[in-house]
Amino acid sequence: MTFVNPETIASYSNSTTSDGATSFISAYSFDAEVPLSQSAAYDLWVQGIWVQGGFAAIKPPVTLEIPGEGRGRKGCLRSLLGGVVREKILDAGAPNGNPSAIATVLYTIVSFPLPFREYKSLVEFIPLPPINGEPRTLVRWSGKLAPKAWDVFGILCWAVSIFFTLAVGSMLSGLRTQAVKTKNQ
Repeated sequence: MTFVNPETIASYSNSTTSDGATSFISAYSFDAEVPLSQSAAYDLWVQGIWVQGGFAAIKPPVTLEIPGEGRGRKGCLRSLLGGVVREKILDAGAPNGNPSAIATVLYTIVSFPLPFREYKSLVEFIPLPPINGEPRTLVRWSGKLAPKAWDVFGILCWAVSIFFTLAVGSMLSGLRTQAVKTKNQ
């Protein structure tokens, strides 16, 4: 398989921070199969998770400070919890009609009051062969953290990764549930 936007993968795969000072620690990686086409799964994630903050009954308020460009909202800056957390889409590769190309969204946390130097997350939308004519997409959501210089061995980053694991796992579960509802409408 290929990627719609190979630069997104290259940026995520880079093992050091943007200034080259620190290495990343893998924090989490989750997979969820959704019963939607790649295009529908991508749009559901962008609109439901990124723009609206997820599918849970109680979710953080989201404000789009910069709406971003194109279908993948490249450059979009959103704030959560009244601006305590600010995240930005660095790059995106929206579905382009190629049935074997993996669509992606790469984002980072611009501000967050926790002990890490840098964070980046990659969401991949991997088209799967249909079953009985029904579309399927594997959504893979991965993230990594770079510890601050004083965080010896990244111990506090590992603690933060527990929070991210719970949050992302919950959002991905909500995406799967919403995808089933969308399919059945």
